[in-house]
Amino acid sequence: MSATDYLIVGGGIAGLVLAESFEQSAQDFLLVDAPLPGKATAVSAGMINPVTGMRFVLSWNYTQLEADFLEFYKRLENKYKIQLLFEHPIYQRLYLEMDCNAWMARLADPYYEPYLSKVVRKLPANIESLKMNNYGKIEKAYRLHTDTLLTVVRKSLNDSGKFRNVVFEEHDLKISEKQLQWRDVAIHKAIIFAEGFRIRDNSYFNKIPLMPLKGDCIIFYAKDLNWNFVLKDAYSIIPLGDHQYWCGSNFEMNELSVEINQKEIQQQYEFLKNVIPVEFQMLSMQTGIRPAVKDRRPVLGKHPGDPRLIVFNGLGTKGASLAPYCAKVLSQMLFAAAEIPKELSVARFSKYF
Repeated sequence: MSATDYLIVGGGIAGLVLAESFEQSAQDFLLVDAPLPGKATAVSAGMINPVTGMRFVLSWNYTQLEADFLEFYKRLENKYKIQLLFEHPIYQRLYLEMDCNAWMARLADPYYEPYLSKVVRKLPANIESLKMNNYGKIEKAYRLHTDTLLTVVRKSLNDSGKFRNVVFEEHDLKISEKQLQWRDVAIHKAIIFAEGFRIRDNSYFNKIPLMPLKGDCIIFYAKDLNWNFVLKDAYSIIPLGDHQYWCGSNFEMNELSVEINQKEIQQQYEFLKNVIPVEFQMLSMQTGIRPAVKDRRPVLGKHPGDPRLIVFNGLGTKGASLAPYCAKVLSQMLFAAAEIPKELSVARFSKYF
């Protein structure tokens, strides 16, 4: 029988960022994951948008989040000799006069000065179909290359014997007062569940009021497009490099089917035909289910009935920006006896357990 201090269940952005954080502090751990359908990270465009919502507000705790994710991803870039973070301005469609007024009000606030620019009617690309629209420009937005992150971190963990490519089944877990064991692995300290939307199948944490958000997207190739900005209109169009682009995404609340919504894909395709001024080729259609929580905050911390069982979930649509900060908070709880902030703690849902 083998042994480890920590078992991490789930290899999306939450689990992998936590694993890298554990690596940095020389913790003993094993990560378990398998490529099941519906994983949000696997199909995510990795956008980090500082200003969101209909009222164009700065994302929760964004100053701290930005400091943490910049430090974390830059460290990984140096470690693996790759580029993970890319900067892209976002052009946000402003449909109504009230949208323009709300945008201008934000511009008058010095707090928003680093993030927003004036309303424009002309995009960097000459797109005839969009010429008469108003757009607000969002500065300092980022894109995380999630595919590269998943590939290099998994390979590194596998090469060091810290990764098992198997489906985690709860019946393989044995829990007693004296010991935790998964298959042939004795777990000395804790199990950390970072399972995304599949936490709903976890008998220890399925009472968390998860609000899954399913989304579909198209990956397409357009040799002559040459966009380096993000268009945020009825759908978003995001450059991925090598003339490839991501188009999406819709929000189907509490939809757990991992099948692609063909009607939604057709709507995205029609949008592209109306907007893209050059020929393009569809490369793939994808779907993923984001693990959001009703109060729109991550969920971290110990199970109220067994502190050896820990949850790391609820990153929703903002995993790329939230994961490094949340991994830091969770690590501080584990290794420095720090308290999880109340707004993030699983204890806020104690009445459900």
